[in-house]
Amino acid sequence: QPQPVVVPSETIAMSGLPSLQEIERRFSHISQPAPTAEGAKSLLASGNYLKTLSKLPQSLPLFFELLTSSPNPVHRQLAGVIVRPAIVTNWVKLSTETREHIKTSLFVLLTKEANDLVRNTLALLLAAAAKTVLASGGSWDQLLPHLFEVAASPSPAHRVAALTVLTTLFEAKQVAEQLFSLLPRFHQLIRTSLRDEEAVEVKLAALHLLTAIIPRLFDPTLLAPFKETVPLLLSTIHWLIIHRETDAAKQCLGLFDDLIETPVQYLNGSFPALVQFVLELVKTHSLDVDLRISALSVLFFCAQYKPKRITKNQLVVPVVHTLIQNMALPSAADAQGDTFEEEVSLHTSLSDILGKFSRLVSPAKVFAAASPAIAAGVQSQNKWERRAAFSTLAVIAKGCRAQILMQLDEILPLLYRGCEDGDLLVQQTAGIALGRFADQMQPYILDHHADLLPRVFKLMGNESAKLQEVSCYALSVFAQNLDEDILPYLHPLMERLVLLLSSSNIKIVEMTLPAISGTAAAARSKFAPYAQAVLTKVQPLARITDSNELELRGRALECVGNVALAIGPAAFSPYLEYFVQSAEQAMHMGSDVLRAFVYPFFANLTEMMGPQDAKVLLPAMMPLLIKGMEVSDQVPTSDASGVGAGMFSGTEEEGTLKFVIEASLVDEKVAALNAVAAVAYVCQGAFMPYLMQCLSIVFSLTRYVHPSIREAALIPAVAFVKLVHTEYPRKPGTVATETRQVLDTLLPLMIGNLLSDHDGEVAAANAKALRKLVRMVGFPAVSKHLPKLAPVLLKVYAKQCYSHVVRSDYEENDDVEGDDGEGDEIEFRFFSQTNKLIVEIARVHKKEFLHSCYPFVEALKAHASAETQPDQYFRQEAIGALASLVEALGPHCESKFQEFMAAGLQAMRDEESSVQSNGAFLCGLLCGFAGASAVPFYQPLLEAIHPILSSGDEAAEDNACGLLARLIVSSPANTLPVDQVVPVLLKHLPLKEDMEENKIVYGSLIHLYHQQHPVIRAQFAQLVTVFATALTLSPVQQEVKEEITKVLRLMGSQHSQLMHNVLNQLPQPLQQALQSLG
Repeated sequence: QPQPVVVPSETIAMSGLPSLQEIERRFSHISQPAPTAEGAKSLLASGNYLKTLSKLPQSLPLFFELLTSSPNPVHRQLAGVIVRPAIVTNWVKLSTETREHIKTSLFVLLTKEANDLVRNTLALLLAAAAKTVLASGGSWDQLLPHLFEVAASPSPAHRVAALTVLTTLFEAKQVAEQLFSLLPRFHQLIRTSLRDEEAVEVKLAALHLLTAIIPRLFDPTLLAPFKETVPLLLSTIHWLIIHRETDAAKQCLGLFDDLIETPVQYLNGSFPALVQFVLELVKTHSLDVDLRISALSVLFFCAQYKPKRITKNQLVVPVVHTLIQNMALPSAADAQGDTFEEEVSLHTSLSDILGKFSRLVSPAKVFAAASPAIAAGVQSQNKWERRAAFSTLAVIAKGCRAQILMQLDEILPLLYRGCEDGDLLVQQTAGIALGRFADQMQPYILDHHADLLPRVFKLMGNESAKLQEVSCYALSVFAQNLDEDILPYLHPLMERLVLLLSSSNIKIVEMTLPAISGTAAAARSKFAPYAQAVLTKVQPLARITDSNELELRGRALECVGNVALAIGPAAFSPYLEYFVQSAEQAMHMGSDVLRAFVYPFFANLTEMMGPQDAKVLLPAMMPLLIKGMEVSDQVPTSDASGVGAGMFSGTEEEGTLKFVIEASLVDEKVAALNAVAAVAYVCQGAFMPYLMQCLSIVFSLTRYVHPSIREAALIPAVAFVKLVHTEYPRKPGTVATETRQVLDTLLPLMIGNLLSDHDGEVAAANAKALRKLVRMVGFPAVSKHLPKLAPVLLKVYAKQCYSHVVRSDYEENDDVEGDDGEGDEIEFRFFSQTNKLIVEIARVHKKEFLHSCYPFVEALKAHASAETQPDQYFRQEAIGALASLVEALGPHCESKFQEFMAAGLQAMRDEESSVQSNGAFLCGLLCGFAGASAVPFYQPLLEAIHPILSSGDEAAEDNACGLLARLIVSSPANTLPVDQVVPVLLKHLPLKEDMEENKIVYGSLIHLYHQQHPVIRAQFAQLVTVFATALTLSPVQQEVKEEITKVLRLMGSQHSQLMHNVLNQLPQPLQQALQSLG
């Protein structure tokens, strides 16, 4: 394209201002299409000239004159677009006479303008001038009287214009507060306008004004009259629907997004009515599908910002039932066979909202409400109801993971049944659900590979292209976690996948590539026999140039990287040059989506080659990665409307330029950050020439606007610290000056982010990164930062960080008491990572930590108590953290023994078995360290342990057994009723879930045998049975089995007759286990 000629403002000023005719001629250039190169040059030159001219204060009257007098509406529109930012910038420079002329003229122009687009521009211009005057402390006496007068005009267009100006005024906080004295008039104006049956546009403008006012009314007294408008708002939507004003009704529903999101308590009293109204729209099948989808959007915002109000008003069940019932009906897309096309259908919207409810509201309540419909649906003769049941399982898999895991053995057979359904649509949906389960139920679902994988392979062999896609998806997410368990299926699986690579269906190939990637990652070196066939078929895919298929090229390179990592450098060397060139070419094709795939390819290639060979890639690779980290994801978008208006976008302060975040560019930036971290880890010293530039970029990105990037930046930050810590020489137990310098920059950033980042995920990631650094460099390197870190961590426990404050702003106040026992997942992760950080500090700080640990112990005790922490998961985590502190401190925790034991006993008496389990573990650890100091607690411990042993919770029972075992080993002579404790312990063996306790549990029994305790002879038969059983169980660790074998042989030699008698009474498998000992 021809480059515009830059016209310096001095040149225009020296040559004098142009005539009105000259400006109109330039307007004609930029408002006409430019079919020729000469026309394009003229358009760009005129646009540049006018932009330069508009920046001169003396040009403002000239453009305003055009706005007033030009007969061409397009020219008036362009003049208005230019005048708007010019007034904001130059208002104080204008003479009093000019200002008054503009004030007066704007109202005249507004009421006389016949063109809708120009009138809207005039309204925005009037609002911009008014905001500038009022925000600067100036006066405009007739502004509001004139606006209310225009708002009462007989002309609907004038009423809309006045409402638009008033709406814009309320969007500026400083101006809005000056209008509070007139709120009764605004209230009446809104009510009157909503009842306007002459023009739909007036109703919409009034609703926009209402949504601008409400977020300003934090004072309940000011808000009270406006709460009465909620029923009127709902009746307005109803009126619009009846009068077939569907687009207007959708706009009205969209306004609820802001009204729900605001922390102002506008909707509280009407919240159930709002949800019921929306559900009625969803259930009304005669309505426009897009309108029903807009209603679903309201439900999403309710779940996002008012989850507790949904549960408090018992709305979970009606919402879930409505969603599933409507999912069970065929849509127009279903009837046409287009269910799986990418356009949004009602069914996909319904299922999407159900998935969001399961994550944002109460997973337990959503699962309880959905379970009956799922059970009935999978048994139904109606294929749509079966499809709805499997869709439900698919979308709630993430949110209801904990609830599904508790019933995984019962639910998986339902999915298997769906995958074999006689209806193709049901099969496809069940396959999708199976893929979601393979992804979300890790690692527990891996135990079901023998049942699951054959069904996936069967789906893969189906002639249906969609089933092939679905099965490849399920395999890809399953295989990457499977490791060697995939080997028995490797050959038939790869035969099928290689065949699918030749499919003419691009979607099948796109899903096949991740499946091969996952298989290669699981099989590792065993993948080598299939590498040649895969890489040969992938070669042309890695050179695709069609802009519509670049994602396929990216997936091909991603697959190649995983295959290379699996087979190693020797096997991959024949293909190295070809695919490196393919990746380098892809980086210059202008596709952010493609580049986001190339970065992981480079990372995997680097890991495959190793530090010595990979360094040859750095000169070509690192500039590309650095560019990826620096790429901007903010795309400017102008709110100016009309032909040619985009040329006059100003700054955000001028009110005409906004930014949108481009998701694909965010993905690219995140991928580049992850790749740089991987390269730094592998290349070590060879990375040093790039370190300072990368450090600078990464440190700045820890404060970036987008949370995903702030979080991703922490990964290379930790990698760089490790690199410096490794490369610079230091004496044992010390830290190099260079490492300390990096930490002194990075640690304050991370500590500050814990407190100030508004996103809880990012705050949690900072805590996790800090923990890694403490472990990596040791206490001396971080000790100077502890005085600043400690109070921040206490603020985390007190929920006083910015991420807590932001969330609480959107939660209901006094009328929502407590919660339903399910904590916010993000807040919980922040809490959990903070606990792990404190435990790591205690581990490296040891005895010195005790001087500063008291506030942390007290904070954790508060979170462990049901009186102060209603959420069972937080209580469970808090007790677990206290136990980890005891493990980290060891005998050093003796001075805090009383505080720890009080918390442990309290937890053992908790009503939730998961809390009891961690309480038993904590008390067991304490008794193991305390010895005689624990004796006074033996009786209350034994009293608390009995309910746990009969709770039915296997993990809790195992930890209770661990506590009994530690009491046996650590108790001084004659302080514990061992003859009563041992039979109870033996009765609950073997352990069912917590295999980590095997060592102490069986060790305590071996300990008693070596002491020749009288209880051994009394329980000899039971003891032999327990030991023999342990030898037959694969979960029992080998080292534990070896100790059991030793003691059994000793028992056989010392008590041969007793052993012989017991042996004859044992079941055959146990006899064989003992006889094999010799």
